Amino acid sequence: MTKILDRWTILPRGTLQEIDDRILTVDGDIPMPLGNFPRRMTVIGLSGGRTAIWSAIAQPEPEMARIEALGMPAVLIVPNFHHRLDLKIWKQRYPDAKVVTPPAAREKVSEVAPVDATDAPAPLLNDAEVELMTVPGTGETEYAMIVRRRGGVTLLTNDIIGHVRHPHGLGAKVMSHLMRWGTSKPEIPCPGITT
Repeated sequence: MTKILDRWTILPRGTLQEIDDRILTVDGDIPMPLGNFPRRMTVIGLSGGRTAIWSAIAQPEPEMARIEALGMPAVLIVPNFHHRLDLKIWKQRYPDAKVVTPPAAREKVSEVAPVDATDAPAPLLNDAEVELMTVPGTGETEYAMIVRRRGGVTLLTNDIIGHVRHPHGLGAKVMSHLMRWGTSKPEIPCPGITT
């Protein structure tokens, strides 16, 4: 596991893209000894000029300005405890942002930043278009989110659907295939991956 970041560090990543009205996303890589593993952050515009950050990834200043133009980060969502790498530095940058994670992830996420909510985060989101839920059957370890906009519905999931299309390095490729992380198409990973 890569060490939790202590200062604002820009790791390899793509460019912030708008995928729907007030929804931005960017992919990135986590450098690991066995190869680079892909990851993704999504920014959801909330009511009141705020944003929710799903699985935070540090961005360069022009991209951070774009995120803040969409809305000030108010909620940092850690969809499972594996997605804590950039949490500390985002919480340092936005100390008023609330940290939300599934109930069974609370202990490990709290090692990085204080957790404000687990099983009842709806009041923090305070947005009728956004629904955050603990995924049934995951032992309360995994979140999913539904975002409703005029143009349609966006479903955000995390490690319950594997789609590691471009693992870099022999170790990353072998692990992706063994764990069924969806290298050629989305797959349900091997049981226990998210716990």
